[in-house]
Amino acid sequence: MHGFIGETGTGKTRAARMLWTCSGHSGRLVPVADRDGLDEALSDPETGGILLDEIGTHDPALRLRLRAFLHAEGADPAADRTPVLIVTSSWPLSRLVQDGRLEAGLARRIAPHCLSLPTVGERQEDMAALCSDWLGQDGTGCRLDEACLAWIGAQDWPGNFRQIRQLLYQAAQMEPDTVIPVSRLAALHRIGAGAECVSFQGLMARFLPSMLDLESGTQGTLHARVLAEVERPLFSLVLKATDGNQLRAAALLGLNRNTLRKRLQLLGIETGRSRS
Repeated sequence: MHGFIGETGTGKTRAARMLWTCSGHSGRLVPVADRDGLDEALSDPETGGILLDEIGTHDPALRLRLRAFLHAEGADPAADRTPVLIVTSSWPLSRLVQDGRLEAGLARRIAPHCLSLPTVGERQEDMAALCSDWLGQDGTGCRLDEACLAWIGAQDWPGNFRQIRQLLYQAAQMEPDTVIPVSRLAALHRIGAGAECVSFQGLMARFLPSMLDLESGTQGTLHARVLAEVERPLFSLVLKATDGNQLRAAALLGLNRNTLRKRLQLLGIETGRSRS
């Protein structure tokens, strides 16, 4: 078992996938989102590892099944081909237990195998190498002006490394094969900070009050209705991008294929094909 704990944007899922790639284990790393997905992954002979991203967001049924799996594994540690479990969380396990999002026994089982990922503030000495690597991966031929690193170190980055990488990508796309001045980063950063009204979170914040009606007869359905409003355009977009291939769409979304199929049926989304 392995676990990665860290704030948003610190690279938990990336670290999990990199660990799996470098581990030498056979089989596939399967992302799991619900109990059905976990059952299917455990019964699939091609499953080598199971990824539970954000363990504190999963429903109790999945966690109950997970505890049963870990108990069985502990009772017979020599069992053939037991899948490797990898979990991530944006919150400390103790906080998840306190909030009722994780059982104490499960947290105790996971905790010894967890690695805490540092924030941007804790990796300032690595920032030059990280920025150079990110710009190199983008293939734009850009590099940072010397003043940029000091400017980056002076800012707050709630989105951590992901936020900085996105900023560098935007700056590099504006003028490829150039030295990126600090003024360009600062201008893009100001635009991003002031664009809440057109960001996804900003739009959701403006949209959600219209769905919150305490006097209506729809109490107890708010989460399901909001989830459906998000999933309909998301699933339609991904299915279009994958030419209706549900297997590829499920992989892109990080969902089990059966879970995606059930959600598509529930939402009434028509698909023309199910696999390649």
